[in-house]
Amino acid sequence: MKKSFLVLGVVFLFISNRGNFKKSILKLTLFLFLILYNMSLWGQTSTLSKPSSSSNYSTQIPVSLTINEAYSTHTAKLTFTNTAGTYSNTLTLIDNISSLTFTITTGNLSNTNIFSYSHATLPDDTYNLTLSYQDLSLHAPVVVTNTNILVQTSTPIPTITSPSNGTVFTSSSLPAITYNLPSAPLSGTAILTLTPSYTYTLT
Repeated sequence: MKKSFLVLGVVFLFISNRGNFKKSILKLTLFLFLILYNMSLWGQTSTLSKPSSSSNYSTQIPVSLTINEAYSTHTAKLTFTNTAGTYSNTLTLIDNISSLTFTITTGNLSNTNIFSYSHATLPDDTYNLTLSYQDLSLHAPVVVTNTNILVQTSTPIPTITSPSNGTVFTSSSLPAITYNLPSAPLSGTAILTLTPSYTYTLT
């Protein structure tokens, strides 16, 4: 298809300038330059290299992205959507950028690289993050998505499910202890303490 397009262009240029060889050569040279330039852009895609899929962050989230074509005003956006589909926060980026690197602070999204946002903060959750924009002709948005990005600014509170408060054990009954850790602990930091005088490091 590309070859056919190029041949048709060459034929058109020579027919339209029959009898003026120099002008035909000049137009053909310009035509070929434009074709090669556009071919050099084919295959390029916009990227969202940070935050990457399946990554974990606390209060600071690094962002690194590229947009490889001109886009319409206020159409470049980052959208955080939690995996449950119950929360979404859209950050509209500043205009006229080809690449952008900055840091999002979850407790305050105000940033010189962000034009506007749906909510001023980003709560703890697991998110899919989408970079989107529309070209100057307002075609359907170009979309790049990274998935399963965990934002966790504090350690979730663990729970002991048994024994319950006030349970009495006799010498013939061993306590059955069950617990729930909402997130994976750092090795050696999850410790079960029985008072008096017993501690056990959970694995």
